[in-house]
Amino acid sequence: LGGLVDRIATAHPAAPVSTYTSWSVDEIAALTIDGRLDFALIGTCGESPPPLAERLVWEVVGVDPVFVMLPEDHPLAGEEELELAA
Repeated sequence: LGGLVDRIATAHPAAPVSTYTSWSVDEIAALTIDGRLDFALIGTCGESPPPLAERLVWEVVGVDPVFVMLPEDHPLAGEEELELAA
């Protein structure tokens, strides 16, 4: 997100840029619907639909890999890929 904010600030130096963070995607969606945010960048997991999808327009702007950190001596630390368990 920091890189995106930097690019916006460089491309549009007179435009005010501020950020808002939340662990709740529903909260971010509600703030966007209410007009308190101009737009939101969020992540969803897998094929999960975005919240309040019927009241917002959603466009994929990027796909980021998800990483896991493990201690070097963890039994799974040498694996190239890991399966997520419920």
